[in-house]
Amino acid sequence: CSVGSTTKLRSRHGRDYIGEKGIGFKSVFIVSSCPYIYSNGFKFSFSDRPRPGEGVLGYIVPKWEERNFDFTIMGAPAGTTTVIALPIRQNQRLMVEKALRDVHPALILFVRTLTHISCSLNFQALVSISRRFSTDAFTGLPIVEIESTNPQNSKTLRMFVYEFTFTIPPEAMAPSRIGVTERTMTIAFPFPTEEISTLLDFIDDILFAFLPTNIRTGLGFWVNCDFILTTNREGVNFDMPWNKLIREMIPEAFVFAFQAFIGLNDVDGERVAYMWKRLARCNIPDPNFAEAYEQIIEKLKLVAH
Repeated sequence: CSVGSTTKLRSRHGRDYIGEKGIGFKSVFIVSSCPYIYSNGFKFSFSDRPRPGEGVLGYIVPKWEERNFDFTIMGAPAGTTTVIALPIRQNQRLMVEKALRDVHPALILFVRTLTHISCSLNFQALVSISRRFSTDAFTGLPIVEIESTNPQNSKTLRMFVYEFTFTIPPEAMAPSRIGVTERTMTIAFPFPTEEISTLLDFIDDILFAFLPTNIRTGLGFWVNCDFILTTNREGVNFDMPWNKLIREMIPEAFVFAFQAFIGLNDVDGERVAYMWKRLARCNIPDPNFAEAYEQIIEKLKLVAH
């Protein structure tokens, strides 16, 4: 439970992990005073209330729990091996309910192993989000489908996702990324369907660092990469050489994604027109991305020639 001491290693080329600073789990104390963890025979809890001889160390020193719980009563499927139970603080119930109802469908778009999230309150379903991979029958392009269901309606968004790998030069290296020589940026935008116009509220040009940040790029598509985030995990400091380099890679990554999306069989130009319409509607309020937008337009002009 030490801050900054993690067994998750950041690879040079392969998989990455969203954990970095070693303090993320402590955010559960916002909604719960005594979280419980049950996993493969381990049973322990943390507490924000001082224990004899510990002072405030209950936040970081686990307490072994002897009692057992029936996970199925708590709503967990049979065979579940890990459960985190968060008894909700009374004054946080409304906030928690609203947060669960507002879970954004994009939450699981760029995480590798999580494919389904379901949220319920008092055994009443609030929202269910799932992700699956497929191939478009006409173009052969890889598609990610995000389905979001709540008691009122269900929406499905089909996203074209393109991965672009680039080299990290020594001058852009960051202390937390020592030894990393490559990174992969992912560009995603909705695949045109008959219902795409009704789904535009589903898309708000989010910047991702595997999980969504609070940054809206205004670019008309989603960008995901290994940005180094601020402490609250919601913002990006673009003065850092590492983050600046990643931002500078966006135009090149998009042009490659654009060419792959258009492909060789867009005879009537439908997909070209669709992408130009998406770019034309862009409103870039953030100067960090205004330059990227201009570079995208210039690069696409060169492709057209």
